[in-house]
Amino acid sequence: GDNLKNYICKNYHNKGKMKTLADSFLSMIKNLHQNNIAHGDLQHGNILIDNHDKIYLIDYDSVYLPALSGQIDSICGLPDYQHPKRCDNKYATEKIDYFSELIIYTSILGIVENPSLVEKYKLADTEFLLFSKEDFKDLINSEIYKDLYPLGETFQLLLRILTEYLDFNDINNLEPFDKLLEKYSLPVSITEFKCNNGNVLLKGEKASFGWNVENASSIYFNGEKLPQGTQSKNIRVNKVGKEYFYLEATNGINKTKSTIELNIVNVPIIELTSNK
Repeated sequence: GDNLKNYICKNYHNKGKMKTLADSFLSMIKNLHQNNIAHGDLQHGNILIDNHDKIYLIDYDSVYLPALSGQIDSICGLPDYQHPKRCDNKYATEKIDYFSELIIYTSILGIVENPSLVEKYKLADTEFLLFSKEDFKDLINSEIYKDLYPLGETFQLLLRILTEYLDFNDINNLEPFDKLLEKYSLPVSITEFKCNNGNVLLKGEKASFGWNVENASSIYFNGEKLPQGTQSKNIRVNKVGKEYFYLEATNGINKTKSTIELNIVNVPIIELTSNK
């Protein structure tokens, strides 16, 4: 069969074939995930498509199977397909393909929606698809980001996941992008947001807030982004009167917001007198 890049160059104007390719690739990586398997060097040269449009992986010298857990990860792969921190990874893991999978899937899907990208990025003459290692240094300002982002919500979400991937310094912190797509498509909800010491506080008192959210990737308290997994915040209230505190939860596509109103009062002054 043809390797992935040659197949794309032959068929990029055939939207039906390209859409089938994207769907088949996604199905293949889901199957790998279900069996905790990673190829280890996913790139166009190691992906073949036969005359019946069926995908095959070749070149298994870097493959990961559960039985190989703990083995040294000695393959870095092609830089244009790999997370910048791939070469810092020490041990083989089922997560070594997650970044490459996202790069390849997003590229195929981008060509489905805009076939002219094949010519713009001169696919026939490169050793990558649409993304290059240079793009990973400043993804949001890259040309390919600007080309893909306007193509719709799916691409905005895929690019968001890619941006999040690049924020990690360890590929073992990555989650499969197909799972993140499912997660980020769910509605975000704040099931609880409260001030644990009531809604009337004394000036100078510390307000203790707590909350529970569902399906959120980012949480903001009064506009401040909080570390992942944070479920509480303490704020000292120093202004008399009504104060408002906001919790916003988002998954990049969906978001919701909740507000608490606190009434801050002066500390009462108690005068003691004695009668003789």
